[in-house]
Amino acid sequence: MLTWDNKEKLLITGASGMVGSVFLEEFKNNKHVCFLMSKETDKSLVVDYHNFDYSNRLWRVDLRDSKSTKELFMCLKPFYVIHLAAKVGGLKSNIDNSGLFYHDNIMINTNVLE
Repeated sequence: MLTWDNKEKLLITGASGMVGSVFLEEFKNNKHVCFLMSKETDKSLVVDYHNFDYSNRLWRVDLRDSKSTKELFMCLKPFYVIHLAAKVGGLKSNIDNSGLFYHDNIMINTNVLE
């Protein structure tokens, strides 16, 4: 089980992904944790988490966009960030779009780190 004793705000990117969804489940009742979902993700993917307060805790921002990413960080002011967001696909999609996936992931990581 994951433990986190701090009261500082924590932002978890990629909360709709395979690893991020585990963090969402683990920290869903901690009011100091905010989750960032993929802009393309349908909210129905997380509706089954009962008693989860989505108000001001579930965000959708395109991390490839530097302005949107900066605005998110300025608004939330997280003390900690667990960065799990990435553009991913199946094997065929990764082969067919390797340049696009590489570019998008470089932009995502650069914007989060800046």
